[in-house]
Amino acid sequence: MCRDCFDKQYYGFASLTEFEKFEEVLDLKCKSEKIKILESKNEFESGLIDFRMYYKCNTCKEKFVVSIPDNAWRGYFLTEPNAIEYHEKIKTSDKKKKNGCVIIIILIFFFAIYSILK
Repeated sequence: MCRDCFDKQYYGFASLTEFEKFEEVLDLKCKSEKIKILESKNEFESGLIDFRMYYKCNTCKEKFVVSIPDNAWRGYFLTEPNAIEYHEKIKTSDKKKKNGCVIIIILIFFFAIYSILK
């Protein structure tokens, strides 16, 4: 990251207002050609999912990913490697939650069967 792009990353935007302020700064940097808008990549190519926007700093060549906030999803603005790592953490967390729910359902099922047979 350099002086022409950004000095910090966001793992989530606290509010829509915060995202809109960030978006204004990003738009100005794009208009001044400090930041270049890249085409979106296929999920398989980069390990990311849809609804992402990709940018590249023309000075330091750092690539960034912007995820737009939507309802409970807080979005983010991260360098490409950090965005991929962040998504892997989310996938792992979601998998653990899913497995935990399945185990609870199975335990409830066995408890119900045990109660009926008793």
